[in-house]
Order: sequence, then structure tokens, then C-alpha cells
Amino acid sequence: DRKNPNKVYAYDSGGAWWASAGKVYVSTDGGHSFTLSQASVDAKLAPNFFWTTSLAVNPNAEGDVWLTDGNTVYHSLDSGATWTKLSAFASIMGSNAWPDVQGATSLALGKPAPGAAYSAAVYVVGVINGVWGVHRSDDGGATWTRFNDDAHQYGGIGPIAADQNTYGRLYIAGNGRGLSYSN
Repeated sequence: DRKNPNKVYAYDSGGAWWASAGKVYVSTDGGHSFTLSQASVDAKLAPNFFWTTSLAVNPNAEGDVWLTDGNTVYHSLDSGATWTKLSAFASIMGSNAWPDVQGATSLALGKPAPGAAYSAAVYVVGVINGVWGVHRSDDGGATWTRFNDDAHQYGGIGPIAADQNTYGRLYIAGNGRGLSYSN
């Protein structure tokens, strides 16, 4: 947590879709010891492989933590004491027990839009209304705009990183296609 260096967050994704549920741990002593966020257990985070989950901390606000569990997005404004599930994201399910397309896999926080009420631009790779893509919110997750389009799928997207100095700049690790960035 950039606003309080004594706070450190860790996420146990459960390891696989058939494993135990995901859990968040919080340290208030700089990472020397961690306490389970009971609210993360109560939220029933989906178990998923680590590469389909993501955790990001807002560098502009203490205790502001975002999480993707592979299926949806969760947000905490109080260092994980409570979690709010965002209803915009949902996996596309087929005939298998696991999703055909994961609902939310990567997220990043970047420089906020000029004049934005929320202190970071939020980017999520996931599915909104059945459409997979990179989605951006400038209002703390209340509304979302698709950042990419059908011509820019990047061969699949792995981890992402948002620029803290330039609003709208996003770095994308394309699966097997190197690193791209977009403004």
C-alpha cells in the first residue's frame, strides 16, 4: 500500500477451479505477518489458477484494493475488511464445469482522467454483457467503457499494467506476441 508502507496484501487464488476458494491476507507490519481477511472468505471468491487472477492496490488512496478472481471483480476501500462484488463482469459458461471465457482475469490502475472523481483509472480484462475485452472505468467501477475493439484482441491478453503518469496508457502482455501499449 503506497500510502501506508506497513500494509501489504497477498492473494491466494486457490490454485485451480476445483480447489479451495480464493482468500486475501493483510499485513499491517510491513509483511512480517499476515491475517486472513474474513470478508474475502465471506465473499466466496472463486478458486482459479493464478494466471487468471489479479490484485492491484490504488497508489493514490490507502486501503483501496481491487481483485479479479477469474470470474468477476471485487473492490475494497478498507484494506480488505469488506469487499464489494461488481456485477458488471461475468464468465461465459459452456457445457463444462469451468468457464469457456473467464469473466475477469487481469486488472491495473493508472493515472486518473482529468477531473475524475475517483483517484485512478481502472482497467480490467474481462467480459461485460457477453463481450470480452479490455474495459476502463474512470468512476471507481460504476460505469465501464470498452478500451479495445474487435480488431485489437492482441492474440489474447495476459498481465496488464497501467501508466501512472499518462492517462489512458495501458501496457499489455499479448500471449506469445510480446508487449504492446495503447493510448
